[in-house]
Amino acid sequence: MALAFAAASTTSGCATAEGATVRTAPATAGTAEPIGLVGLWDVSDADGEREGTRLRLGGGELELLRECGTLGGWWRAGERAVIAHVDSASGDCVTSSSHEVGWLDAMAAYRAIDDGWQLLDADGEVVASLTAAPVPETNDPQTGSFAAAPVSEETAHVLFTDPPPLPAALTPASSGDLIGRWEPVGISAPTEPHVVFLASGTWDGSDGCNSLHGRWIFEDDGDLLTTAGGSTDAGCEGSLAPYWVMGARLAGFDGDELVLLDDAGGELGRLVRADP
Repeated sequence: MALAFAAASTTSGCATAEGATVRTAPATAGTAEPIGLVGLWDVSDADGEREGTRLRLGGGELELLRECGTLGGWWRAGERAVIAHVDSASGDCVTSSSHEVGWLDAMAAYRAIDDGWQLLDADGEVVASLTAAPVPETNDPQTGSFAAAPVSEETAHVLFTDPPPLPAALTPASSGDLIGRWEPVGISAPTEPHVVFLASGTWDGSDGCNSLHGRWIFEDDGDLLTTAGGSTDAGCEGSLAPYWVMGARLAGFDGDELVLLDDAGGELGRLVRADP
C-alpha cells in the first residue's frame, strides 16, 4: 500500500521568525552538471538512515529505498543547488511522519567527490554522501525497474538546462523577498487562490479548491528552483498561481509584482504580496 501526504496548511500566517533559514544555495558547493545526479545511489553519512538505504534520482522523481519499504517524492537541481521532498510512502514505511526526512529536507546544494556526491545544507555542511550503487542484472521490482532507465532528452532539457537570463526590465528576486503570502494579480475570487513561501524552504498554495506544495530555493538571485506534489483535482473559480510556482525557473520584480517565468523565460504569471 502506498500513502500520499497532503500539504500542511500554512495559509493562516506568513510572518517569518527572526533568524530563520534563508533559502539560497551555499557558494561553497562549487558547480556541476545536475544530470550527473541521475541514477541509483547508496546513501551514507545521513542522520537516521540505516546501512543499505538507497536513493534513486530520476527525471524529477525520486525514491528512497529503505528496509521498511519505499518513500517517493520529487527533486530538482541546478549547477549548485538541489532540493527534494517526500510525498508518499509504501510498506512498513507508512507512518504519520513518513514525509519528514531530515537530511533530505535540509539538502540545499551538492558537490562532486571522487566516488559520487556530497549533499550539503544551506550552511555548506554535509548531510549525506552518495556513491554509485550496482545496477541489478535482473528487473528487480524494487531497484532494477528504474535503475538503468534513461532520462528522455525532453526531460533533461527541461530539468537540467540553465535558464536564460532574467529580462532586463525585472529586478532579480532573492530568498528574503519571497517569504510570506502572495495572491495573483488582477484576480478576485471568493475561493482565495494564493501561494505561501516559508523560510524553512517549503511552500504551499491553492488555486481556489486544489492544494499544491513543495520546496523552493534560490541558486542565485532570480534563479529559482522548486519542487511540487500532492495536488488534488477539483474544478472551481480561482487561479493557476500554485502551478506557476511549480513551473517557475526565474523570479523577478516589476515594481511590487512578483513575476514568475518558466525555463524558457516565458512569463507564467504575476503575484502581489497579500495584505498582512
